[in-house]
Amino acid sequence: GEDGARRAWVILAIMRIGIVGVGKIVRSSHLSAYRQAGYDVAGGYDPSPEAIAESGIPAYGSLDELLADPTIGVVDVA
Repeated sequence: GEDGARRAWVILAIMRIGIVGVGKIVRSSHLSAYRQAGYDVAGGYDPSPEAIAESGIPAYGSLDELLADPTIGVVDVA
């Protein structure tokens, strides 16, 4: 119901988000939507250092490093 949906948004709001694959769609849509909603993006991993640099978010050196971060509660695979 409505209470369950509200709880889900509250839980997501306190979790940090890690992004795997920081391409054009993430840079043009996902990041702005997360910021607008007030979500904390911890950083991202992409095999292209240029993509991470263009995103302006912190870079993880590897996928394993991102997945091992205990502060990340949500992983956006884009």
